[in-house]
Amino acid sequence: SQSGLTLSELMIAALIFAVVATAGFQFYSRMHLASMAQDTISELQHQGRSTLRDIKKTVRLAGFDLGSHVPFEIKTDTLAIYYSMTQTVDTVLYYLQELNSTDYTKLANLSSGTTVYRLMKKTNSNAPALFAEFVNEFNIVPVNARTLVITLKVQADRRDDKYTENNGYRTYTQGERVSMRNVG
Repeated sequence: SQSGLTLSELMIAALIFAVVATAGFQFYSRMHLASMAQDTISELQHQGRSTLRDIKKTVRLAGFDLGSHVPFEIKTDTLAIYYSMTQTVDTVLYYLQELNSTDYTKLANLSSGTTVYRLMKKTNSNAPALFAEFVNEFNIVPVNARTLVITLKVQADRRDDKYTENNGYRTYTQGERVSMRNVG
């Protein structure tokens, strides 16, 4: 009387192991994709919030120690903020700069008609600096002489195959209502 496993018992055990391993891999794969999507959403939210937070700080300074000079100017998608801290008139300019053709080739399957920009920041006579990437919209609407509503729409830099809208590119829109402290 010898004890051991028969070939049919080994085959059944291998089949059970294969079913459990396949289910585990599918679960891991779904959780990994969900984690990547959540990471993209978090990045978009962070970019929108931090960009608007910094713009909000600058807008609050508008008009400080300027006298009769205008505190701000809005031209389509350009915002100029004027105040006086280090010079007679300090100027901060926020404006959109469209991606070049090389940058567009990196964005695979971008929906036709979608324009993507960089939000640039230029302080006084310094060279413009990149402030935010992959921006779809930058809108500034004056509510009154002291208050602006600023809206920023950013998009992900990579496609999400499981996301069906916008040809797979996730977007996030953030808006802020900002009151200038130094404007009467």
